[in-house]
Amino acid sequence: MKLKLMVALVALLVTTAGCLGMAGSIDDGSVAASTDDGDSKSTVSVSGTGTVSAPADLVVVSIAVEREGKTADSARTFAAQDATSMRDALRAAGIPDDDVKTTSYRLVPQYNYKEGREITGYTAVHAYEVETDNVSDAGRIIDIAVANGAARVDSVSFKLSDERIAELRSDAIAKAVDAAEADANAAASAAGVSITKVKTISVSSAGYQPPYPVYRSAPAEDSTTLEPGPIDVKVNVNIVYEVE
Repeated sequence: MKLKLMVALVALLVTTAGCLGMAGSIDDGSVAASTDDGDSKSTVSVSGTGTVSAPADLVVVSIAVEREGKTADSARTFAAQDATSMRDALRAAGIPDDDVKTTSYRLVPQYNYKEGREITGYTAVHAYEVETDNVSDAGRIIDIAVANGAARVDSVSFKLSDERIAELRSDAIAKAVDAAEADANAAASAAGVSITKVKTISVSSAGYQPPYPVYRSAPAEDSTTLEPGPIDVKVNVNIVYEVE
């Protein structure tokens, strides 16, 4: 009886080990995906990036008036006068009021810390953004603003409108898909198979890279010149192809 029991246990262990060995042999490094009908089809997964460049069609100039005064009210008054002068000059130059908006306003005391914490005066800062689709106006806006009350030019940003981004994104997607398909064909050919159809595809935006404006130094009487480069719109795609 003991002998029979030992033989049965050995047979059970051999059978179990065989099953485990078969299960482990499935993971051989090949790429596979199951379809809804239960058939197993080989696949190849690839990614591609598409980039399209275009000039900016929007520019945002960030400027500010900044004035100091002995009292809070005097600082506010001086800043208001400069802001009015600047706005009037921009308006006279053909910049619509709708293109100019306040982004921040600050009125803060100035301190002398050498002898305690003594208030020595106040500073008022009124910051604006001027946004226009006339990109070549950027330098002119700066010159007019600075000549008529603006004390700071905080930044100049060249951008793409939402409509233009949508157009360029479609072109970038097409380029990304072409790049991915080329890689898929190369991989399939090296493996001795051919791609048959797309199983899954996903698209993600890599955003766009605004250009850094180039400022041309010039004598004070000359106008400000900015020379932005093109803006790159990038899109990534991930595609899984079935192969046979």
